[in-house]
Amino acid sequence: LARLNSDGSVDSWNPAMDGNGIYALLESGGNIVASGDFTAIGGAARQRIAALDKVDGTATAWNPGVDGLVFAMVQVGNQIYVGGGFSQIGGVSRNHLAVIDAVTGLIGAWNPEVDTGVRAMAIKGDRVFIGGSFTSVGGVNQFGFAAVSLTTGASILEIPSASSVHTIAIIGNTVFLGGDFTWVGDQPRRFLAAMDASSGLVLPWNPNPSFFVHALLAANETVYAGGRFESIGGQPRGMLAAIDASSGALSSWNPNLSGLLGRSHTVRALALSAGTLYAGGNFRSVGTHSRPGIAGIAADTGTVRALPDYVGVGLVGAQI
Repeated sequence: LARLNSDGSVDSWNPAMDGNGIYALLESGGNIVASGDFTAIGGAARQRIAALDKVDGTATAWNPGVDGLVFAMVQVGNQIYVGGGFSQIGGVSRNHLAVIDAVTGLIGAWNPEVDTGVRAMAIKGDRVFIGGSFTSVGGVNQFGFAAVSLTTGASILEIPSASSVHTIAIIGNTVFLGGDFTWVGDQPRRFLAAMDASSGLVLPWNPNPSFFVHALLAANETVYAGGRFESIGGQPRGMLAAIDASSGALSSWNPNLSGLLGRSHTVRALALSAGTLYAGGNFRSVGTHSRPGIAGIAADTGTVRALPDYVGVGLVGAQI
């Protein structure tokens, strides 16, 4: 876990965690909430989730503790919704989905009861869209993708099955989902699809990447997609592409990420700040520039920004 300055240099902020990795980051009330595979961070014992001071990186008193990994977090008001591979959080039984008070760390009564892991979450109005490899929500059959009421915790839309969903993004009333599926309901959609947020209907939008999509970011009527693909819509795009949110047409924007032969290359996380798209994942270069693990790319031109080298970056937090 590290913090970079806008020129790509690493600053002094250093929570000094143990364990094997960070899976999600969230800015909350002047702190950074981090989840990952750790038992100590910021100078304190913390079980897989912690709030860190933005100035000095020390852990705050906020301390829910969780018995499994948290892969996704979103905040609404003073409530932090978390999804992952856990069965208990803050000493309370919660299967894979829960809500935590952002101030006290207490677990709320909201309890959708998902049968297996949640990988992605996105808020739209009074509901949270969740993705993963689950087969039921609240005892109702729901495969890989669901819309859950933020009030009752019930599944509130008939959403078509999507096998395994890794990432979700929303523009207006359109929900975009990426993963390793090849169908959404009865519609053929390879690894990337869109649905109407109100009706749950699958939309005609169909960029058709050649392989898995692991990260989506939606901004300014553009959907940025990152993953293990080498082409989209029949055009070459190495791991990263920009797609029109309405038509599904591929933009000419093409940074062209690549990696070492024989490795599983992918983009796993995307963040946008001040006109720069940041990508993290398992890659070695962007165009002709060496960028192991992390890169900053101009969102309009595709020009590569200066950044130091990192190896094995799996997550870039949202603009914090």
